[in-house]
Amino acid sequence: MFKSILILLSTIVGLLSPVGQVTVDELQEVQVIPMHGNGIVQVSVSKDKRLLTVNHEEKGTDVYVECIIDQFTFAKEKAGKNHVDGEGHIQLFVDGQRVDSIYQAAFIIKGLPSGEHTIKIELVKNNYDLYEISEEFTVRIP
Repeated sequence: MFKSILILLSTIVGLLSPVGQVTVDELQEVQVIPMHGNGIVQVSVSKDKRLLTVNHEEKGTDVYVECIIDQFTFAKEKAGKNHVDGEGHIQLFVDGQRVDSIYQAAFIIKGLPSGEHTIKIELVKNNYDLYEISEEFTVRIP
């Protein structure tokens, strides 16, 4: 049976990509999931492509922040509910202290005191689990 699954898997992978173009990295992403013992195999060759890019600009005591997140939707109305992949919000930390939950891609951190501050932005699922995607940067307020 295992040999049959391997043959079926190699056939499916062959159908999903042109001959000779399957890389080792793609094969490491393949998942084999038996479905109720009927010999059907589900293959997933997609990679986690969700990326977080943060742009920021300091203006006086304010920091203007813009987050660019691939394959993500802010879902304030679903906060605290079941996880849906690609939905959630941002948790904002200033100097290691959680400040707020943010439900939009662009926002302003107003009135920071003078000095150097570490800002951390963390991507969070609807159920408050972490996506384990974050970005951290330092600002200097005059």
